[in-house]
Amino acid sequence: MKLSEYREFGDYLDGSCGCYEIGHVKAAVFYTKYVGRAENLWDRIKTFMDESQCHNDYITVKLKAERHTLWFHVIKTRRYKYMEAKLQDRHGIGETGLYIWNQRVERVYLTEPPTPW
Repeated sequence: MKLSEYREFGDYLDGSCGCYEIGHVKAAVFYTKYVGRAENLWDRIKTFMDESQCHNDYITVKLKAERHTLWFHVIKTRRYKYMEAKLQDRHGIGETGLYIWNQRVERVYLTEPPTPW
């Protein structure tokens, strides 16, 4: 989903919790740069389009570019805090990790007990 077209996915996102990744698409391949979590995916995704609410400078710079090409996808899950921490821990953050636009791993959520399905 193209980040600038997030409004088209309001029905899908609103009221759902989960994780999301933001990145670029090149030759039909998604290259993730950032991972986050949200209790309400709709509320969180729309903050990225408002410069005064976007907390990530890398994303703000890309959105200000004349031809920004940021995309996102979501993973709906009630265990969104644990999933974000696990993805960050597994794939790394910052200059040496997959999530180069993330600044810290939310390690406190790595100890979340498993939820019975």
